[in-house]
Amino acid sequence: MKQEPFASTLMSSIKTAYEYHYKDKIEDSMLFGLTGHAFLLHITNGLGACAPYTFDRSDFEHLCSTGLGVNVFGESMTTTKDDSEVQKGKVSDFIQDIIDDNELALLSSYEYQVFYDYGEAFALTHPWDEAMSVTTAISLESLEGMLDFFTVHKIQKTEKNDLEKSIRDSLKFAIKMLEEPNSMVDSGFGIEAYDFWLERINQENGVAFGNKWTSTVWAESRKMASNYMVEIKKYINSPLLDELSTLYATSSELLLNIANMTVSVEAKIKLINELKENELKALPLLKKLI
Repeated sequence: MKQEPFASTLMSSIKTAYEYHYKDKIEDSMLFGLTGHAFLLHITNGLGACAPYTFDRSDFEHLCSTGLGVNVFGESMTTTKDDSEVQKGKVSDFIQDIIDDNELALLSSYEYQVFYDYGEAFALTHPWDEAMSVTTAISLESLEGMLDFFTVHKIQKTEKNDLEKSIRDSLKFAIKMLEEPNSMVDSGFGIEAYDFWLERINQENGVAFGNKWTSTVWAESRKMASNYMVEIKKYINSPLLDELSTLYATSSELLLNIANMTVSVEAKIKLINELKENELKALPLLKKLI
């Protein structure tokens, strides 16, 4: 089973699940757009690489269910390398039961992957080759081969809205990201992320891997947002979509420059300010589309 090599392994796992359940392909831009991932921005205290994995998922999960028709965060169990054999056995049985029901299971560890079969070991999708954060193989009973921990979620097909409603819901979420404050602790999410980033970037974390990885993931999302605006012209007749596509393409380029470890922190501060200004230009355009 295939998993696309997106920077966001969550999104590539969701694409795998969607195409399994619906026996149909989905455009990458529609995947990111309908779920709202195209419009996310989350920055953690210290600019850690965990930001794309630890954002507030409440709206995102809702859009996955109603827009795509896939619930990737269903019933779950968690285990660690230090757990008892009894607990590991329960988790193993849980995964096997999901697969026996012709469902898929989401592996949530340092990256997201998909359990889809088992024999002597569990079969897992692999988004990238030779990445230390990716689980390569897990034995059936002892779960040997797991990284330090993982949570497994049952992935299920759900009833989704009609496409035009789903598109408008995704645009409403894009507006929400630019307007409404969020109560996440020790991180900046949505409209609060830009100033949170500016307040915490320094000469060390600004050129570290965490800042690079977080910016790379959100750059991918904004590229998808740009393409999404072009794709939904089939359903919304408005010249504003071209303007939005250009704005999001600019955001993607800005984020890639912020990710560049050879760019000075002083330059990155200017780029983050440009990013905030550019993203806020999208707000009145999005409101006119709704």
